[in-house]
Amino acid sequence: MSTAKALEAITDRGQFELLATAILREQSREYRAVVHLGVNSSGETIKSPVDGFVLVPDSVPPHFVIFQCTTTEPNQLERKWLHDRNATKPSGTRSRTENGDLIKAGAKAEECRKKFPGAKFTVVLGTNKCIDQPLMDAVYDKAQQLKITCDIWEQSRFVHELDNTPNGQWLRRNFLGITAQLLSAELLRYICRESSSMYCAKLFDSSGNWVSRDVDRIGVELTNDRGITTNVLIGESGSGKSVTAYKMLSSHLDSGGFGLWIPSEVVESGLSLNDAIRAVLDSLHPGLGPDVSANALKLAAGFNSRLLLVIDDLNQTRNPTDNLQKVLAWANAATAGKKSQQPETRPLLTCPVWPQHWNSLAEARRTSDWIKVTRIGLFSEEESFLPIPL
Repeated sequence: MSTAKALEAITDRGQFELLATAILREQSREYRAVVHLGVNSSGETIKSPVDGFVLVPDSVPPHFVIFQCTTTEPNQLERKWLHDRNATKPSGTRSRTENGDLIKAGAKAEECRKKFPGAKFTVVLGTNKCIDQPLMDAVYDKAQQLKITCDIWEQSRFVHELDNTPNGQWLRRNFLGITAQLLSAELLRYICRESSSMYCAKLFDSSGNWVSRDVDRIGVELTNDRGITTNVLIGESGSGKSVTAYKMLSSHLDSGGFGLWIPSEVVESGLSLNDAIRAVLDSLHPGLGPDVSANALKLAAGFNSRLLLVIDDLNQTRNPTDNLQKVLAWANAATAGKKSQQPETRPLLTCPVWPQHWNSLAEARRTSDWIKVTRIGLFSEEESFLPIPL
């Protein structure tokens, strides 16, 4: 089903209001702060003269924005928007039908003008249906009479945002069930959470008895150190390297960052770091395009964050030293681009390694200032005791 057909098929006014408001908030600073009044916390419509309202922060003169959304059929839209029950009929009677959305918005504007005489007003009329030119002309004429600006958002404008912008495609996925093909920050966050959950499921049956360790704090500190590209966690089997790596990833995501688990088989088959990132993203959300790796790095940088990549478990591969060498080569290539004029997009690679594999890489251990080595040993005495539940 096309986006237009799926949008038009929405009959639940509350669902459409939520979708329309989410799209409109992305359009401008003036719309971003609107307070949604027409839907409660359960997504059900509630009685309100207007669906959304805001006095734009710091606007001079005061600028009020009013949202009105509807799923009314096209042949009823004129009445829905323009009906004025106070207009006198030829017989001298008045209609009992409630005022149209634009008329109600105009009344709200008149109410506000009593306190803000010089205020400006914008009324956004949103519909999931197509409209014709005569209705547009009638709406603009009435808006001029009411001394307000009208911004009509009909089906084609909503469809354009839903089909052609990353955030729109994320909303399209959530509201209409149509797969996103552009990577947005919200979609990347969703994929990162899925990746983290898969990593956790591979490592543990439960996280209920994890013990906090001093080494856990190192990961948080490293994500803010732009000079470090690789964090090597060195320890014997069973020392807790993977637990530390997972906690690092989980904490980074909880703080608003972005991160992925890259399994060892991805490293073995990948030719570059971009290949590895793309392989993980494609496995969790296919169809995001050939530039998805670069887009993910740029999105992370746009949030003043780093894409944290936990590469585990190279120790169990057929050629762990060769694979570790490959990862370090990837990191070295990323480090070499640190003076680029582009925004900071270098990821942080974290890799649990057994001592014997690391010891075989003498050159990397001696010359690489962009590598942070974290040694993980036995639990300290304090770390060895679990708190007793009360």
